[in-house]
Amino acid sequence: FTAWTGAELEAEDQSEADAAAAAEVWRDENEAFAAIYGDDATPVAPRHTRLQLELPPEAAALASHQAQQEVQRLTLDFRIPLRSAYPATPPVISARCGSLKAPLLLRLTQHVAAAAAAVIGEPMLHTLAAAAEDFLRDRILLNSPTPPHKPVSALAAAEAEAALQHA
Repeated sequence: FTAWTGAELEAEDQSEADAAAAAEVWRDENEAFAAIYGDDATPVAPRHTRLQLELPPEAAALASHQAQQEVQRLTLDFRIPLRSAYPATPPVISARCGSLKAPLLLRLTQHVAAAAAAVIGEPMLHTLAAAAEDFLRDRILLNSPTPPHKPVSALAAAEAEAALQHA
């Protein structure tokens, strides 16, 4: 199942200078995106970037029955419509994952699209990837039979250990 959002966006005509500036912002952001995500971030075409995120093992609770035993990856595609000026116009977003149920993929895509709408005018690829990761993490926590422990900072752990020693 693939969920799409943003296809209804009507691209506005832009000047040549605006188009060049938008293309430069997109290229620069793709370089930063690749530096953060490595080989998991792939430019597919000049106006199309793909991100592959490995789902954590806890995501099996969200998976369709046949895919629960496999390591799965969520694929996010970000496409800039022709004649649109990124980041003034957000990318069209699609999400694919063979193991996640269709309603969950649709909600994830809607969540990422809402994150894009909140930062229009700013480079947003990393923000959108983080929104997808946060959405999945929140859903995993909601479906977890026992809540996972919260990470503890080194300082908090040292303070707790010192308090136990003095008690």
